[in-house]
Amino acid sequence: MNDIRVLCVDDLQGLAEDYAKLIKTKTGLNSIGVSNPDEALSLLDAHPIAIVVLDQRMPQMSGTELYERMLKKAPRLKAIMLTGEASKHEAIGALQILNYVRVIDKSQIEELGPAVEIAHARAEAARAMEFDEVEIAKTGIPWLPLFRGSIFYLQGIEILEDSHVPDKEWRYIDEINAGQKKSIEFQFLDKIQITRISEVNTSIESQNAGSIDLGRFAKLETSLNSRIASRLQTQQLLEREVRTTFNQTIELPPEPNDPSEQAIKARSFYIGPETIRLRLRLKEHNLNADMQMVYFLTASHRTGQFFKKQVDTLTDGTQQERVIARLP
Repeated sequence: MNDIRVLCVDDLQGLAEDYAKLIKTKTGLNSIGVSNPDEALSLLDAHPIAIVVLDQRMPQMSGTELYERMLKKAPRLKAIMLTGEASKHEAIGALQILNYVRVIDKSQIEELGPAVEIAHARAEAARAMEFDEVEIAKTGIPWLPLFRGSIFYLQGIEILEDSHVPDKEWRYIDEINAGQKKSIEFQFLDKIQITRISEVNTSIESQNAGSIDLGRFAKLETSLNSRIASRLQTQQLLEREVRTTFNQTIELPPEPNDPSEQAIKARSFYIGPETIRLRLRLKEHNLNADMQMVYFLTASHRTGQFFKKQVDTLTDGTQQERVIARLP
C-alpha cells in the first residue's frame, strides 16, 4: 500500500470509502476510508497521514474524541469534521479548542475536495518549517580567544498569518472619479527591513521569565532574514530600498441619471508590501552565566513583493475594497 496522506473515518464503511475516492479524484492525494477507530489509529502509526476527515457522530466514539487520541500520536495532524447532526456547540468546540481546519455539512460534500487541498498545503508548509536548530549569531566579543558572550540558535518557525498586507502598510496611490479616463502611473520607493521583530516572550522553560528589552534582539534581524527567506522561498534581501513601478489606464462610466441606481462614484488605488507574520523559537546560550533561555519572537517578514488594492466608493456612500494584483 502506497503512503497514505488522507484518512477518512465514518461508522459506515461505504461512506468512508466514498469520501476517500472523492478526495483522491479531486486532489490526487492517496486516501483511504475506514469505519473502525482502532484501525484508524493503527494506520496513523504506519503512514505519513497529514489530514483526517472525521464523522462527528459515531457509535464507538465521537470524531472529536478520536481526534484527541490521534493528536497524542501526531500533534501536527490536521482534521476536517464531517457532520449532518453535530450541534453548533460541537462545531465551535472543534474549531476553537481542537483547532479543526474546517467543519463541513454532509449536504455540502462538494466542499470536501478543496478543503482537503488547502489543509494539505498548509500541513506541507508547516513541515517545511521543521529543522534542526541552527546557530544564527553571537553577541559579545566573538574574536577574543575565550569567547564568553551569548550564542543564539533558531529552533523553529511557525506561520501565524499567511501572505497579506497589514492595514497600516497600505499607501494611497491615486483616485479616479465616475466619468473619467485617467492614466495612473507611479513609482513606489520604500526602505524596508525584511524581517522585523515585534514582540518577544520568554518560554515557560526559562528560569527567569520577565520583561525583555526588544532592542537587544534587533541586531539578530539581519541574521534571521536569510534563514527565514530560504525556508519560505522568498527573496533574500537585507534592509534596502525597494522600487516598483505601475502604469495603467483606467476608465469609469459616468454616474447614472437615476439617483436610486447603485454605481461607482470614485475608485482609489493603494499599494502595500506582502508580509508573512511568524513566530520564531530562539534559544540563547549565555556562556558567562552558563544558562540557556528559550524565547518566542513574533516577527513580520517582508517577501520583497507588493500587492495593489482598489477601493470603490458607491453612490450610497458605502465602500467596497478588493486586492486586485500582486506586483512583480
